Amino acid sequence: MKHATQPSNSPRRVLEQITMQRPRCPRCSSPRLRKYRSLVNRDEGTAVSWVYCENEACRHRFKIIFD
Repeated sequence: MKHATQPSNSPRRVLEQITMQRPRCPRCSSPRLRKYRSLVNRDEGTAVSWVYCENEACRHRFKIIFD
């Protein structure tokens, strides 16, 4: 199957960019987290994850909400 190519004189469409950061522990700022429970609401598109920090000195537990 051949793909259609754009003519060389047409401008390229610039895609928008969204940057997300990796979740971190609010107590020690470690990115090493372990999820132990999650809940997804398919109607609203939200998700909640219960996680704990894998840093041996911290082990802080908290929720991450994806909206």
